[in-house]
Formats: sequence, structure tokens, C-alpha cells
Amino acid sequence: MQLRSVGICLKDDQPQAEGTVMSLVSWLGDRSIGVLVDGQCAAWTNLPETDRDQLVAEADLVVALGGDGTLLSVARSAGARSVPIVSLIHISEPAS
Repeated sequence: MQLRSVGICLKDDQPQAEGTVMSLVSWLGDRSIGVLVDGQCAAWTNLPETDRDQLVAEADLVVALGGDGTLLSVARSAGARSVPIVSLIHISEPAS
């Protein structure tokens, strides 16, 4: 399977995830992989916000940043669509 686009879904009110999101978007862009984002990610990345249901319908892979609830929400949005979902549960800034 060729990875053409990755969706990034973030739990609301997670400002500590900005660095993770920006790094991921940069990494994907360096590899010419399209990025779809929901909610807060759109403001950080200047990418257009994509409704979560639409994001999951269009992406080849979805990254869920948050906790169990975020992962379950993304899985519900996927419904019967067989799309890989990667969950990053622990989000923190590197120690200085």
C-alpha cells in the first residue's frame, strides 16, 4: 500500500501536543505525503481543518493523539472502513 495521505486527530485542549504535531507534519511533508488535520492541529499548521469523519474517510492512515477516548472516537468515525489507526497516548514536551 502506498501512503498518500495521513490524517492527524487530536484530543481537544492539548497545547502540549503542538511540537509533536508540527514534527509529524514536517516529517510527512518531507516525504511528499499529504496531511489532513482536525481541530486545533489546523490552527498550528495553517492547514485547512477537516471534519473528523471526512478525515478518516479520506486518509490512508490516521494518527490519533490523545488518550483512549480519542482513539475510540477515531475508530467510531472509521465505522466499517478498514483504515489503519496509530495511537500516540502519551504526549509531552522533551525535558530541557
